[in-house]
Amino acid sequence: MEEREEEKKVESTDKDERSMEYVIEDKTYIQKSLVLGQIKQLTKLLKGIAWPQQLDVVAIIEAITEVLPDALAIVLIEKGKDSAKELKNKDLVTMKEEFEFSVSSELIINIVNDFLSCNPINSMWSLMRGVISTTYTAPQKPQIVEKSETGSTSTLSTSQEETSLEETT
Repeated sequence: MEEREEEKKVESTDKDERSMEYVIEDKTYIQKSLVLGQIKQLTKLLKGIAWPQQLDVVAIIEAITEVLPDALAIVLIEKGKDSAKELKNKDLVTMKEEFEFSVSSELIINIVNDFLSCNPINSMWSLMRGVISTTYTAPQKPQIVEKSETGSTSTLSTSQEETSLEETT
């Protein structure tokens, strides 16, 4: 059985840093520990994501499906183009477009698993919890506004955590 080019994954070591390699289309990309610029880009991208209570690889993929090509463009680095200047100036839009229709679901699972391996788990989960706690938006139910004969209004909020009735005149 022939191996598809975009699904080729190679683990390599660069000094003491663990990195992973992927061949996508005709280019080789690496993934290694994030640098500050990538963390900032990823944090900005993930703001507003509705995260599930239980985070595992599948839950992470489901939560970021809409921005997954963008996330791949941030975390994957074309091999040989990993200097600070090249990272700062990489064309995220072009990479996103290339990844959108060339990365298989199996490779996505591997990349997310490797992301968790390449980056210190405790630190990354702490970072993710920080992002989630500052950007999480709980689903809200619509508010019902009722106007009484006296002219006062009542707002009934029906969120999952609490139900409150607030009156104003």
